[in-house]
Amino acid sequence: MTYTYPPEEYARQLEVYNELEKLSFSPEDSREYILSKLVERSTKKRVMADIANCCVREYIETFEKDPEAMTAEDAEKLSAFYNALHQRGVIVPENTDYAIMLRIQQILKRYYERTGDVNEAVSALCLADFNYLSLFAIHSNSYGESVYAEEILKLKDIYEDLPPYQRMRVLTSFTRLNLVSDGCVSSGGFSLERCWSILDATRELTEKSRSLRAVEPPEAWEGIPEGFEDIVWQHAMLRVLEMFYRIGEYEKNRGRALDLAAVRPHLQPILDELRSARENGQLKLSGKNLCMGHLAMFLSQYFLENMPWETFLEGLDTIRQEALSLKDQDSLAVLAIIDNVYMRYNWMFSGHGSEKIAQLCRSRLDEALPRVLRFARQINNAKFNNIPLDYVTAASYTSRFSDFAGTVLDLTIYSDKALFIHTAMVREMSRAIFDWMIVHTPEAFDGVAGYDAEYIRTHKDDMRALLDDCSMYHDLGKFWMIDLTENSLRRLTDDEFKIIKEHPQRFEDVYAHLDEDDERFMCIHDCALTHHLWHDGTRGYPNVPQTKNRPFADILAVADSIDAATDFLGRPYNSGKTIDQLIEEFRAGAGTHYGPAACDALSVPEVRDKLEYLITEGRREIYYRIYAYNKL
Repeated sequence: MTYTYPPEEYARQLEVYNELEKLSFSPEDSREYILSKLVERSTKKRVMADIANCCVREYIETFEKDPEAMTAEDAEKLSAFYNALHQRGVIVPENTDYAIMLRIQQILKRYYERTGDVNEAVSALCLADFNYLSLFAIHSNSYGESVYAEEILKLKDIYEDLPPYQRMRVLTSFTRLNLVSDGCVSSGGFSLERCWSILDATRELTEKSRSLRAVEPPEAWEGIPEGFEDIVWQHAMLRVLEMFYRIGEYEKNRGRALDLAAVRPHLQPILDELRSARENGQLKLSGKNLCMGHLAMFLSQYFLENMPWETFLEGLDTIRQEALSLKDQDSLAVLAIIDNVYMRYNWMFSGHGSEKIAQLCRSRLDEALPRVLRFARQINNAKFNNIPLDYVTAASYTSRFSDFAGTVLDLTIYSDKALFIHTAMVREMSRAIFDWMIVHTPEAFDGVAGYDAEYIRTHKDDMRALLDDCSMYHDLGKFWMIDLTENSLRRLTDDEFKIIKEHPQRFEDVYAHLDEDDERFMCIHDCALTHHLWHDGTRGYPNVPQTKNRPFADILAVADSIDAATDFLGRPYNSGKTIDQLIEEFRAGAGTHYGPAACDALSVPEVRDKLEYLITEGRREIYYRIYAYNKL
């Protein structure tokens, strides 16, 4: 196989791309200068995207279509491609292209299975599992467990036949088998019985590993740290504790209780062993991992012992003090989780929460926000996604949506300027459509937010303000996938697109506990949930019933599509369609894909002219304002 670029070129382009993403300006910079640099960045991204897509096509798609075509030399080059990505570290090493790395290991796994190289096939399986988990468990609420789980469990049968390094990979993979998403916990898709069986298998392998290490020559274990088995085993126990307290939280949140008599014989020995290791200084974790380990032990103990609320707060405060001593980003990440715990658990205890704890949580939110914003655009990776997200979720437990919505926008504008600009563009385009419709076809909005036609006709500004809110919060679910939505360097993989399709549902995941009697909030909720669902409900996502708020969702769907098809500054892979080309497409989809009333408005000259301005000069102005002033 002849390749256009060496395997390291893709990784090099990613390095450059991330540097471009860190562009920053100030109000002292002129409009012309800022826009020229953004255009320059867009042009560079287009060139880089061509290189990246070429690498993906030659190194990956070739062998996905024809696995038999791969030679040993091709496999070596593909491994070099993987290593270049794996070793890459822009700011933090977690900023990794998991989707591409997963595809590489899937190809190598098939190749080594075909050639009969068991050791390399095992390595590829374990690495595929790691990247699958890193892609789906972090970003997707539909993640249940790894698609490789059963294959990994079968490795127990050949464990003793593997060399030490492969055994290390297998052991590590076993510790990850108890990692699942919150969605899987809430759906009952993973049981504690499954945890116990996986833990028993991990215990068996760690004991085998210790025995083999004692009789095999030391050189065979070169590069594998002494006590590696202890680290693996402690991580495995903590994974089980994490699963236990997450299930316990879910059950208590719904007024149910775990069967502690059935759980205690499995769980108490784990807690006792970890507590003893901590007291004797034998807990092999450090830094953020140690703090999160203490949190897992404490929360499990809380559910096991049903401790009073006051004792719970004292223990949580102790762990919070520990988190404050960590280095800046690690401290911020752990504090976000702990502050989230304060608010979620207080809500479980006290209905919608006591005002005293709510005030404490709000003050911690105010204290943390500047630190979150400082890191936001410096670190764009999966692990950072959860920091603003945890604070957004935490804020949702302190008050009504309207009370903390401004915090959400502050986090968005710093965490992901591309997302904020998109929502601002959708707002402006939605206004252009709404302003004509509310005058000429106000009956189209009858029932929105529970309002009748008479109220809507006499409260145009109020309805416009509600549509503004629907626009600004419709893509909030993308907080879970900031690092994926920013990936305009190359075409999204099928796996990434599958994950991104979950973002409408994610709004509901955050705010499911809020008061559904608030009609205005439910309008925002419905627009976030259904803006990618076709008007006639036959296609799109997610597959949910239509609501009385569909007229607003129809406007958002049109505005969302216009921005996606015309953004020449933020989406350099766009050819940039004209407004007239798009109007023809909307006409063709009216009544099926798009709402006919919203589509009819597009053909009105004043609406069409406003939209044409917005996708050209208006877009430049919004980009300038956001990059220069961090506000509209």
